[in-house]
Amino acid sequence: MSDWNRGFTLIEVLFAVGVLALAVSFAIPQYNHHVKETQLHVASANARSLRLFMEDYYLTHGSYAIGDEVPYLYDKADLATHFGWRPEGDRDAYQYTVSADTDDWSVTVKHTGSGNWVRCENRLTKCCDVDMDGATESACP
Repeated sequence: MSDWNRGFTLIEVLFAVGVLALAVSFAIPQYNHHVKETQLHVASANARSLRLFMEDYYLTHGSYAIGDEVPYLYDKADLATHFGWRPEGDRDAYQYTVSADTDDWSVTVKHTGSGNWVRCENRLTKCCDVDMDGATESACP
């Protein structure tokens, strides 16, 4: 029997598995970080997109809130009904909460699967996200 028909030794197989495990241990955290950054980017982009619809509504009606109820809380269905805004690229993966009064509004966009969120106050002049130190979903730092 020649040396070519022997196959791999146990040491060679363990070495290959070890190198593969080491490569995967570096790749998975990088992938998870990339997914989180993408989710935050989509949330921020949709919040910026919403701004145009909110400001257009204000120019037309003189208020961000509907009726006398202040502050008014909008969800995704309300935003589509009252403002004609439908977020692009969210595939029902994001939850939108807008709090509006007569002169101001704030928005929280949360990824439903991971819980990553972006919150903007004062018509998007002050924004924070889940990665900022001390930031909470209910208020920006």
